[in-house]
Amino acid sequence: MSLIRKPWTSSENTKSRVILASGSKNRQLLLNLLGISFEVISSYIDEKSIQEENPIQKVQKIALLKASQVASQHEGIIIAADTFAVINNEHYEKPIDLDQAKRMLLKLSGQALRSLTGICVINTVRHTTRVTYRALDIQVADLTDDIIEQYITTKPVTEWAAAYNPLDEFSAQLFHSVNGYTNGLEYGLPLDIVVEELRATNISLDPLLIENVQRRSK
Repeated sequence: MSLIRKPWTSSENTKSRVILASGSKNRQLLLNLLGISFEVISSYIDEKSIQEENPIQKVQKIALLKASQVASQHEGIIIAADTFAVINNEHYEKPIDLDQAKRMLLKLSGQALRSLTGICVINTVRHTTRVTYRALDIQVADLTDDIIEQYITTKPVTEWAAAYNPLDEFSAQLFHSVNGYTNGLEYGLPLDIVVEELRATNISLDPLLIENVQRRSK
């Protein structure tokens, strides 16, 4: 069953207006799974122009800039995020095509890497800004050409940073281990931060829907 986001309407209180500053289908899916009414207003920043050597600082800075851009023009609870993988001090974003995805996975084969997700939540009504991150430490298996070919032709690898989703069921054969906070990261958003910030604004969330997302992320 496909999930359709429930749009925010002008009749709703601005205090409960949720804006996702991202065109990511995975991030939209997470908010749908939580039963939240929200708008999508994508931010546009030149991520390559951000000069920051520390990957943790960089992923948070990108998330902050994305949220800030939307918050400068719209009121509500603005959620923005960024994800990339780090290996040998090299950052891997989403591949532009399947050829690049294949090259990325070949480089990751047999390596230890860290997947970082930065998140920023700006509440223009409460005048609060929260910026933080979550990390996954991943040991990649030795990938054969056949496994990589099957993966890139059956999975939406161009929608994933470094061409993989560590919590996708099929992806299990790509990794020896995945350690760290996982809830919600399958969708590119840390579940705990999203839930905490929405509840802080008295937005009602169904505990059963939250548990369902948690089960999906294990």
